[in-house]
Amino acid sequence: MLAASNLLFRAGGRVLIDNVSATFQPGLLHLIIGPNGAGKSTLVNLLARMLRPHGGQVTYGGIDAARWGGRELARCRAVLSQAIEVAFPIPVQEFVMMGRYPHFRGRPGHSDERICEEAMRYFQVSAFADRSYTTLSGGERQRVNFARVLAQIWEPVPSSARYLFLDEPLTFLDIRHQIDFMQRCENLPHSRTL
Repeated sequence: MLAASNLLFRAGGRVLIDNVSATFQPGLLHLIIGPNGAGKSTLVNLLARMLRPHGGQVTYGGIDAARWGGRELARCRAVLSQAIEVAFPIPVQEFVMMGRYPHFRGRPGHSDERICEEAMRYFQVSAFADRSYTTLSGGERQRVNFARVLAQIWEPVPSSARYLFLDEPLTFLDIRHQIDFMQRCENLPHSRTL
């Protein structure tokens, strides 16, 4: 279970998150909804430990997130941020493999390659495997990003739950892909692999 208690976060002299507590049960899809500027992305970043709170605590499976090492956390938690910029040409297949970096040292193994192929198939981007990420449309890039973050947590790590954080994931997607993505997200908690 993921839990937040009494979270406080300030930026530029303003309090952006003030005394927020919540629990998120495993195996369910949770949504954080609110108007622009309400602090949704800040809250997601605090829950994902991309930001450290000025007060309060986030726990993963009952353990304070501040006690998790970066690599250990990256093996069970994946984050899709709102804007992902890549300034150099990289083949899509290698970009998706970046999601597997916390799971190997040196070179990826056969299981890492298999997981990337499965994640790319899941989000229907296998046809882009050899294309440069920089040549893709915004919607194609977003689908490739989904494959990358899912590859990061595709298989469970022993004795740990998996956490997936998506910040405005429907950005750049046409309506058909928005519906398809939401259906795939809805099925994720019930999937045997994920």
